[in-house]
Amino acid sequence: MLSVFQDIKPTYRKVSDWERDKNRSLHELVIRGERFLTIDLPAIRKHFEKCLEEGLYVSSGIYLSGNVSKKVMVPAFLRDLYLQIFQEDGKLRNSPNICAIADLRQWFEGFGKLKHQCKEGAIDDEVKNFLTIENEIRRPSLNWLGDDLYHNDTGGGALSFADLSSARDREQTCLFEEPNLSLGAKECRTLQQVCDILSTQLGDFHNENPNELPKHGTGRVSNLAKTESKFSFSAWPRKLDRIFPYDRYALPDFGVELYLELTGEDYSNAEHPSKLCAVPKTMSGPRLIASEPNYHQWIQQLVRNQIEARVQFSDMGQCISFGDQEPNRRLALIASANQQYCTVDLKSASDRLSCWTIERAFRANMTLLERIHACRTRMMVNSVTNTHFDTIVLKKCFTQGSACTFPVQTLVYSMLAIAAVLITEDLAVTRPNIIACARKVRVFGDDIIVPTNALRKLLDIFELVELKVNLTKTFSKGKFRESCGLDAYDGVDVTPARVRRFSSNPSHETASSMLESSNNLFKRGMWNTANWLLHYLRGLDLRYVGPHDSDGIVSFCGRSEQHLKRRWNERLHRYERRTHVLVSKSKIVPSLGAHNLMQYLHKNHNRKSSKLDHLVPKAENSLGVVAKSSSVMSPRWVPESV
Repeated sequence: MLSVFQDIKPTYRKVSDWERDKNRSLHELVIRGERFLTIDLPAIRKHFEKCLEEGLYVSSGIYLSGNVSKKVMVPAFLRDLYLQIFQEDGKLRNSPNICAIADLRQWFEGFGKLKHQCKEGAIDDEVKNFLTIENEIRRPSLNWLGDDLYHNDTGGGALSFADLSSARDREQTCLFEEPNLSLGAKECRTLQQVCDILSTQLGDFHNENPNELPKHGTGRVSNLAKTESKFSFSAWPRKLDRIFPYDRYALPDFGVELYLELTGEDYSNAEHPSKLCAVPKTMSGPRLIASEPNYHQWIQQLVRNQIEARVQFSDMGQCISFGDQEPNRRLALIASANQQYCTVDLKSASDRLSCWTIERAFRANMTLLERIHACRTRMMVNSVTNTHFDTIVLKKCFTQGSACTFPVQTLVYSMLAIAAVLITEDLAVTRPNIIACARKVRVFGDDIIVPTNALRKLLDIFELVELKVNLTKTFSKGKFRESCGLDAYDGVDVTPARVRRFSSNPSHETASSMLESSNNLFKRGMWNTANWLLHYLRGLDLRYVGPHDSDGIVSFCGRSEQHLKRRWNERLHRYERRTHVLVSKSKIVPSLGAHNLMQYLHKNHNRKSSKLDHLVPKAENSLGVVAKSSSVMSPRWVPESV
């Protein structure tokens, strides 16, 4: 903490104010402990950003930020910095000191993401909120609980999507229309037409190209023990088999199927539930995700690959770039200066994306809808707490943890955003107009950027589909914008450098995280804080690297390895330096069975051959189940920089 105040001292106008704030912070840290850094200060940061948004500082009642007087309407704590941004009456200055804004945000948020055991009861509150959202969202019209999406055993007025998918009926029928909402019938039809046109452009998903293949992710699965191979598909539900036949997607060749028939082995038609899990996020609460069954995870990656490959050839490619957040960041930086765009963030975005919304957004592309239905897990068990529920039937389309969650929600939010711009500008639903509007939008997951004048209609559309906006992270009025991890004010990057892990005796992964945080702090200008972190890494041999590298200690003076041990490698004929690097170690337990062939083929698909292949370990030596994996900061001889 002393190092942080040393770094922000030049921004203070009075040394006495700096001394007072420093001593008050030390006092609060002693009294309140880590809560001061991880809960209290981030709460003040949220209020500070909304005051920038409104152009006026108002007392919030939040600890340390509500102590204002009648003469000076900013808090006593950190008042010197506040008064460089706001006037004494609380109004935002015409030219606020951006350095003061950046330093305040650095102090408020620098330690807000520290990974730590969350407060007691936070997990129970998150599970309760999860269940509340599940109970609130609409029931779908199609038969998402059955194996056949279009057959509804209960009757009761189910929509005939097969009829409504015809071109003639689509022009006249809108499935988004709901009574007593702020969107009119014409606007609902515009929304439906935009969704129909854009989803059709994605093509026939049942017609796969050679590069669209299933695969496994790195996470755990809900139906197998840690020692069992993910490539062993002993279960394959009927719902999945209708679209993704077992013999084509779960076996390496038809000879294996014949072998299984001769030996009397067969797969089960049972569908396993997903498993609710809590992973560390912040001290205030965890993040809830779900582990999927291995067969759903396998096919979900295929659907994900299909979506990501096809979006770039559709009009949505104008506003979506999977795997690249820079377009969002650049636009947020520009928007903070010209205020022509606003950044929007959704609350519980994936949990509120219902099957009701999905079936309407993709009704014109039934092949995508069928694939989503086939690989979606219908049930979930609660492995986090003993309260609220044991098993539930899900109405949301996907949970966090599914490979389809991110690409599907990106598609849907892009459609909604483009429709909002079309409605705002009162344009006809034509492809040239859709392309023009798509160029004004950027979407990356639930990070959305739209023209400021289209925000009102976008909020109306979100209300229609039961999505809720996170007002504390949505900015449209002032000059502050936030998107994809970049925070900007008036065209200047004011993103704080965060310390996510800290220990006075760091383990390997913690040491790597501390090195990354030190480098980020150094580039941010927090040099004393960066050196404070490096003090706890003094036992590691690390090279000095340039500001655009990350494999050592960042320095603006360029690379230097003179302090490291040097040797001549006679086998490779090069000089090498000995430095610590983070390496992954895993213990692989060999397994027997036909699934080994599937794993082998998966690992070697599209692998480019090289003349140095004889130096690479044989693929068959890496087959099996990863029983234990870890990351270690280990000394290695690496090529000397030229």
